[in-house]
Amino acid sequence: MPPVATPSRLRKPLLAWYDAHARDLPWRVRPVERATGRRADPYRVWLSEIMLQQTTVPHATPYFLSFTRRWPTVR
Repeated sequence: MPPVATPSRLRKPLLAWYDAHARDLPWRVRPVERATGRRADPYRVWLSEIMLQQTTVPHATPYFLSFTRRWPTVR
């Protein structure tokens, strides 16, 4: 009988797969950066979530980049 796929057994291989295959997106912290302690900017993540409710990643990305150049922080 194969081993049961529990969250604790899936966690490590799933995170390793993500580190190897995650898309490079402007609002996402890369695995290499995350390993050095860098954390995602909540403003950029929130902004991307709002934009992605209305369209797809390829369409939202240029708008995201333009918007964050003009308004880089929530302040």
